Amino acid sequence: MISILFLIEILINLGSGIFTLNYALANNCYDDFFRKNSVVFMEGSHFGMVIPALIISYLIIILEKKKSLVYYIPIVFLLFSTFALALSITFAFSFIFGLGICFLFYKNYKFKLISLILIIFTIINLFNMPRCTIKLVVISNDLLLKIDNKYLNYIHTIHSKYLIKIYSNAKNLQLNQFKKGEDKIEISKVDEIESSLSQAVYLNSFKILVKGIKSNIIGYGLGGYKNVFAKYVNETSKDVTRDKDINEIVKILNINDASNNFVKLSLELGIFSVLLFLLIICFLFTKKIDFKVKVFVITIIFTQLFIRGAGYFNGGFMICLGIIFVTLFLKNSNEKKYL
Repeated sequence: MISILFLIEILINLGSGIFTLNYALANNCYDDFFRKNSVVFMEGSHFGMVIPALIISYLIIILEKKKSLVYYIPIVFLLFSTFALALSITFAFSFIFGLGICFLFYKNYKFKLISLILIIFTIINLFNMPRCTIKLVVISNDLLLKIDNKYLNYIHTIHSKYLIKIYSNAKNLQLNQFKKGEDKIEISKVDEIESSLSQAVYLNSFKILVKGIKSNIIGYGLGGYKNVFAKYVNETSKDVTRDKDINEIVKILNINDASNNFVKLSLELGIFSVLLFLLIICFLFTKKIDFKVKVFVITIIFTQLFIRGAGYFNGGFMICLGIIFVTLFLKNSNEKKYL
């Protein structure tokens, strides 16, 4: 169904210059197809929260059932279209995580090989799309600059020259797509690397988490994140990046959803959220649940907990939590009946 919807939207917008190398280089990881053209997914990150899990579980199903090559066509189309039109950091990280789970825990060696190939393919694409590369460098640089540890600072110093080189090359490749003949961008230190708004929002949510937990470890109740945000955001956003404009914008973004569900759950449920996280870990390692169900659920849960979340009732997050509860507790109940 997703492939059909994607195909329809592509056909409707076929005359807008999509499916060209320049389109991918200019838009992936920034202003992608969904943000510009889609009525189904309003932005690439929302697509990236759900679709990797669907692709991986579908691949396992058709491989286990030894389906003909015809069944692979929708997945090949979906993968090709995503990498050509709508690649995002959320999709890439979620896809790599899910495939990594398959590589580590799935016993089918053919699929282990497929997983490894797709992981490498995803990483190669990330570093060949200039805006994706820029985002990765900016995110890693912002994080490293925030770490105050002499050993990690030493590692950052060693890697600075590589960050600078990768960033400069990506910026110049991006520049060539729009302004031919312009002077090349050259930077000499990591302080000249721009700051990331999405990273700032993400980091700010964790700073609010620390403040909120210290104040009330019991939790603020469902929907209480916005109150904690309002209470601490002026303090937490002051130095979230080196860019004062970004620090100001952070104050009005993701007020309700925290940009990830780990922070939202941890603050709203407090110490009781630990029980939920333990259940998720038990679900990952139990051998009583079909692997294709497990990888589907865990990929969505992990993505929305730690990479990009949009609240409890978007992206199938609550449905997946329900699956975890039902499969763990119903199976245990059924087993006790037969003891």
